[in-house]
This record gives sequence, structure tokens and C-alpha cells, in this order.
Amino acid sequence: MQRIIHNQFSARPLIYFAILVFIFWNSFQPSVVYKFNIVSPSLNKANVDFHAYFSGGEAFAEGIDPFKGTRFVYPPTFLPLYSLLSKLDYNNARVAWVWVYSIIFVLTLGLTLFWIEPRKRIDLLFLVGLIVFISFPFAYHVQQGQMDLIVASFSFASLVLYLLGQKNLSALSLLSFPN
Repeated sequence: MQRIIHNQFSARPLIYFAILVFIFWNSFQPSVVYKFNIVSPSLNKANVDFHAYFSGGEAFAEGIDPFKGTRFVYPPTFLPLYSLLSKLDYNNARVAWVWVYSIIFVLTLGLTLFWIEPRKRIDLLFLVGLIVFISFPFAYHVQQGQMDLIVASFSFASLVLYLLGQKNLSALSLLSFPN
């Protein structure tokens, strides 16, 4: 009996988890928190791209053209979300924004993990965690408050859903893209 239990146990998930915790604790988390709070000298605001979304949400809530006077083009399907976020003060809105795109990313990853072969899940989870934790582009998106992680998550979800034969859901997940 002990031999059967021993053969089924693998240390690989624990090693992967330890590596990810080490990277997160020593590098990723302090770096992202620092980058998240960098203030742009030109606008005197942190997360300058999110500031444009926030301003667009305020304009949309007031019935003003949210695209007028901005150099940022963002998907119009997100305007109701930006409008909701604009009801918060700016600092709380930008924190909520990070939570929104983190949750969408985690849900997309969860969908993917649910549908792939169980024996490949831990490897995929480790690789995604490693890529996120060592990724300069990810940290930069957090710093600027960009929405690219949401668009990438929906694109990836669309691909996974399409490969699973869920063509209507795949198409639905692409509604966030700009026209």
C-alpha cells in the first residue's frame, strides 16, 4: 500500500510552487507595487493610461463624447465599466482596475486548466506563473494601467473556446475588441 501511495506522489508541484512563491515574494510583488505607484511627471498621476480610461468613463457617465480630446483609443464596450470605476475616487478606481483585469486573467487561466488534460495542468500553471512573474511587459501594463491584459485574456479564451467547439462563446469573448 505504501508503495502505491509513494509512486503516485510527485514532488514536482511542490517544487514549482516553491519557485513561484520565491520569485513572487522576492522580485515580482515589490516590483509591481513600486511600478503601480510611479507618478507620471507630465500628468502628475499614477497609471496614466488608466487615467485616460477613467476620464473617458467620467465623460461617458455625463453624456459627453469620451473619445474627444484624448489620444487613447479604447474599446467602446468597456465604457460602462470605466463609467462605474469613475464613480470611485481615482486611487480606489485604479486599484479596482487591477483587480478587474487580474480576475479576468485568472478566470481565463482557470478555464484553460479545466479543459486541458489533468497531467498537463501543473506544467501549464507553472509556465504561466513563471512568465507572468518574470515578465517586464506585465509589470509595465500594471504601471501604466493598460487594458492589454484583458484583451489578451479574452483573445486567449476565444481561442480555447473555439478549439473546444464552443464557437458562439468564442465569438462572444471577442466583443471587447475595438472596431
